[in-house]
Amino acid sequence: MATTAAARVHASERADIENALKRRVSGEVKFDPFTRVLYSTDASIYQMEPVGVVIPRTVEDVLAVMEVAKESRVPVLPRAGGTSLAGQTVNHAIVTDFSKYLNQLIEVNKEEQWARVQPGIVLDDLNRQLLPYGLMYAPDPTTSNRACVGGGVGNNSCGAHSVIYGKTIDHVKEVAVVLSDGTQTSFQELDARGLEAKLSGAGLEAEIYRGVRRLAQENAAEIEARYPNIMRRVSGYNLDEFLTDSPFNMTKMVVGSEGTLCMITEVKINLVPRPTMTALAVVHFEDIFRASDAVQHILEHGPSSIEIMDNHVLERSRQSAGLASNMAFIEGDPGAVLVVEFYGESEAELTDKTNKLKED
Repeated sequence: MATTAAARVHASERADIENALKRRVSGEVKFDPFTRVLYSTDASIYQMEPVGVVIPRTVEDVLAVMEVAKESRVPVLPRAGGTSLAGQTVNHAIVTDFSKYLNQLIEVNKEEQWARVQPGIVLDDLNRQLLPYGLMYAPDPTTSNRACVGGGVGNNSCGAHSVIYGKTIDHVKEVAVVLSDGTQTSFQELDARGLEAKLSGAGLEAEIYRGVRRLAQENAAEIEARYPNIMRRVSGYNLDEFLTDSPFNMTKMVVGSEGTLCMITEVKINLVPRPTMTALAVVHFEDIFRASDAVQHILEHGPSSIEIMDNHVLERSRQSAGLASNMAFIEGDPGAVLVVEFYGESEAELTDKTNKLKED
């Protein structure tokens, strides 16, 4: 491994940081070589050895991590499921793993359809706990059986059903955070009066409000010209959300920021009703180009999701002992298929939707 910032932290400095954390943190503090190597990778191809690892039990532990990091002048990096594919959860930093202890469903409001959760809760576990309410958290990346809400917020994740539910930014109402100077605060939607109070305040939080607003206002034309208007844009800071002051919600800056701005300790999320019934239509094509061209037409029928499988995926599936027996829905040898899902309230409604798709 190349010489890194972590490697440049001398053994004595590392020991001082570790001891300072152990004095203040009730959770686990691990600076041993095995743990550092374990946390040097995620689901990406990258490997970066951390300075050390903290597994906080409480919000106070998170605050302590931030304070020690500030005193020691080393970065911090929040981590949850580690499912990121671009190295978002590896760094030469104090890696802070929320997935072991800070993983609870705190509150559910069935009538208003929202919940409060800790960032380390796994998406599938959350939705299982929401079953009795008839509600669910909509963003559903393919890693939902191990990915956590906090990571989804950092990544602005979406999933197969983003055509109807959008992205994480559309489902996060409020976040409780720890800022880089140790300030604990929360971000939520503000009216004009609330925004003015934040802008006129003192301290880092007020500086953040003034800075984000200024960046958006001074660069409005550039933002409007260069931010692409596409359904699944999840890269970069969401400055386009701040071109107007009403409503003003700093949460939208935190979503998609990949842990670079603050440490999230709690998230208030929007919930949606679970679908009553679903139906699948498997549309066969000669090649992947015709399949791709058909997507825009299929979207006019209001599907809940569309997934594509080309001939390479189909052929590898036929060769797989675990998948070959489940390939009966494929007719002949298509160059590609689109698996189109519909939601509905009744079998008759779903039959009508699939029949209209066939007729198109």
